[in-house]
This record gives sequence, C-alpha cells and structure tokens, in this order.
Amino acid sequence: MGDSHDLNVLSALDMSVAIGLAVIIVISLGALLVNDFIYARQKKDWRDFWSKDMLEYFYQPTVTETWRIARGRMMLFLVTFFATWLIGIFCVFLRTN
Repeated sequence: MGDSHDLNVLSALDMSVAIGLAVIIVISLGALLVNDFIYARQKKDWRDFWSKDMLEYFYQPTVTETWRIARGRMMLFLVTFFATWLIGIFCVFLRTN
C-alpha cells in the first residue's frame, strides 16, 4: 500500500512539473509573438535585427527605440523557451533512468 501512495505522489509531482514547464513555454511563445509584431510594425528589416550590438538590451539602460527593445525581448523569450524545453527533457531523462 505504501508503494501505491509513493507512485501517486510521484505522478502528481511529475504532472505539476510538466504543467509548470508547459505554462512557461506558452507564455514565452506568446511574448515572442507579441514582440515579433511590435518589431515588424516598426518597419524594420531582418538585417536590422542582426545589426549592431544585439545584446544592448541587457546591459544598456538607455535603449529607448521600440524596435531595439522588441529585439531584446524576442531574444530573451527565445532563450527562455529553449531553456525550458531543455529542462523538460532533462526531467524526463531523470525520471526514466
């Protein structure tokens, strides 16, 4: 009877971790999409996306241009998205081995 209870607790923990990771992924995708539209509305070309210093959003507090802010946020949410996927894959790996 103790084994069944332990299995139920692990299943609940697995579900909570999976749902938490899924929520982070959905929020990241939504924010990525919103910032993509903000960037596109500024009539900037994708060459502008890769121009100059791409990481200025993270260390320069004086960035005020909308397209540069959107570019920085897109990079932030893209990294968050992929990091969350990697954490999920790692959790599955830990659980199966």
